[in-house]
Amino acid sequence: MDLSDLVEASDIAGLLRHVDLRVKDRDWAEVLETGIQCRAAIERGKQLGGVTQYVEYRMALDAPAPLAASVVEEGAGRSTLGPLWEVMASTHSWDDLEPWLEVGRVRTMVAHERALRGDPVDPGEADGSPLVTPLSPQDWEPRYPPAEYRPDGADFPTPPPVNGDALELGQYSKSLEDIESEDALFELVRPWVDQSNGAAGIVAIEGSAEAAVTALGASKAVGAVVTFEIALAHMAWAAASGGAYGTRRGNPVGRSHAWYAAATLLDLDPEELPMARERARWLLWRSPDQIAGWELGLAVEHDGLAWALYAHDRVDDATDSV
Repeated sequence: MDLSDLVEASDIAGLLRHVDLRVKDRDWAEVLETGIQCRAAIERGKQLGGVTQYVEYRMALDAPAPLAASVVEEGAGRSTLGPLWEVMASTHSWDDLEPWLEVGRVRTMVAHERALRGDPVDPGEADGSPLVTPLSPQDWEPRYPPAEYRPDGADFPTPPPVNGDALELGQYSKSLEDIESEDALFELVRPWVDQSNGAAGIVAIEGSAEAAVTALGASKAVGAVVTFEIALAHMAWAAASGGAYGTRRGNPVGRSHAWYAAATLLDLDPEELPMARERARWLLWRSPDQIAGWELGLAVEHDGLAWALYAHDRVDDATDSV
């Protein structure tokens, strides 16, 4: 069947094979035409949205930089494995992409992503950025494992796991209302809750990090005190993720939310974050009952105050850790 016949038959499997073959042949004109015809068919009521998303994804992933940049627009690819700017930036260098990216959010996100992957990027590319982070990783920062996109899937590596022991949970005397800090912590896992199956609990108290875990209602927990860098890596991973069904936000966005949350808790400006190594006690923990899915347990202690976050999400029938 030719392309028109596949579209009229709403042959989704056939159309996906057609795209794969045209990508293999580097026939980008035909790949683009597939997307054009499928979008026109959608307006006639055909259910081909998945095919158009796949066309955009493969163009971002595999097409030469000028063509890849032409399909990566703000808001495109909402149902793909990750934001199309991150997909494109995973396989194209900044030098290749920079001439083809218009000034705007997509260009800024690609600049941040390529800088995190080691490309030299002019710091001026961060001017006007909605992110609180500088473009390039700082000497004191952890490594943020990059997303790896493939035609048939993607890998989102997690930071190294923390091997903890059973915690001695403390008691607390007073809960606090700290809306700004609680909002900053919730933002780390918002897609898990708002767009997926997840749930999150957050508290602020007078007391220790362990007491804050108790204040969340935990009767037992496994965890360990960690360095600020390790805590930041886990915070950034969570904030980059969409959880089981939410929209992935990407590493630059996750890193920015992690910086902002840490700075907010400790009442620091983002550029002062290296002080967090000495000014706070960081605890990563988990529930012994959570055996699969996405999970983030964090507690922070500073100057007699403490905050705790516990969030989890999972695929409906998850049996293996993600």
